[in-house]
Amino acid sequence: MKYRVIFIVFNLKGGGAERVTITLANTLAERGHKVTMFLFYDENDYPKTLNEKIKIVTVLPKNYKFRNGICKVIRMLLNEAKEHDIVVGSLEGWTTLFSWVAARIRNKICIAWLHTDLIKYSDIRWNYFFRFVFTFPYNYIDKTVCVSDGVKSSLLGLLNKNICTRVIYNPLFISQYSEKNASSLIPIVLGVGRLENKTKGFDFLIKAHSKLINDGLLHRLVIVGEGDDRKLLEELVRKEGVQNTVSLPGFVRNISEFYNNADIFVLSSRFEGLGMVILEAMSYGIPVVATDCKSGPREILCGNEYGELVAPNSVDALAAGIKKLLEDENLRKSLSKKGLERVKDFEPDFIAQKWEQVFNETCR
Repeated sequence: MKYRVIFIVFNLKGGGAERVTITLANTLAERGHKVTMFLFYDENDYPKTLNEKIKIVTVLPKNYKFRNGICKVIRMLLNEAKEHDIVVGSLEGWTTLFSWVAARIRNKICIAWLHTDLIKYSDIRWNYFFRFVFTFPYNYIDKTVCVSDGVKSSLLGLLNKNICTRVIYNPLFISQYSEKNASSLIPIVLGVGRLENKTKGFDFLIKAHSKLINDGLLHRLVIVGEGDDRKLLEELVRKEGVQNTVSLPGFVRNISEFYNNADIFVLSSRFEGLGMVILEAMSYGIPVVATDCKSGPREILCGNEYGELVAPNSVDALAAGIKKLLEDENLRKSLSKKGLERVKDFEPDFIAQKWEQVFNETCR
């Protein structure tokens, strides 16, 4: 059965959750569903990636104060929701709250898509009031799709009750599978994500890099992404004296060049939902070092089978993991080949079928 599905998104600025929303929406549209992307803000870092079959609705102009536009967002969302069968809150916070409100008013199915460890996320992002407001709807939403078992456990622990959930890994768009090319003379270690130390832990990565440089292990560190902690990270680079070996190029629309040139990918996060950047790196044949943080990396890497897991929140552990891969070419080649096989489990059509099962279950 084909459905009319509307995805509610705050905006489409550069981020992992935004990219996977686009990938799933595109795949469902190709599979014959009527798909709408409803954006609170007219901000899109991926203007050419949305399938032309998808209807795009934007409400507020960039930099418009959200509190002044709430009524307009709700009014337009109610208008759109009545024309759809399923309302999907694609991110935590306002999008899930408004999706639930619109679905209840219009008597539609509501699905929440949870991408992160909600306990840790809410501790960092929300005060007590918003923690209550933003988590309350999960008790009554028809079904919550969690991107990993760890995310599901966090949600159930936060609510302290059983609710209707389903674990579906995120889809990964892969244009082609290709084994990693030979290493360059100076190895490149790559990190990708928002420049937010409380979540992504790039401060640990820079310190681990500095430790290895001081120990005589020559390599370069490149961290791709943008965020509020850029100045803090730049100051840390200067403090550690690694200005000549660290690069922070900012957000880039086409990251292929960075993946193609990298020898090792490092995820240094303090916590994750799933960790799509791990899968992106693996799809380019790059061996991965990842912190064994709450939810995500361990499930993707199946322990240490497809990559090197290290203790979270530890500069020494992260440095040791990076050193291990930099010094062992055979291990890098082995993980590269294994990674290319593992990412096939996240192909969009395979994941879209699981979402269709959820649609069928909730629309009975």
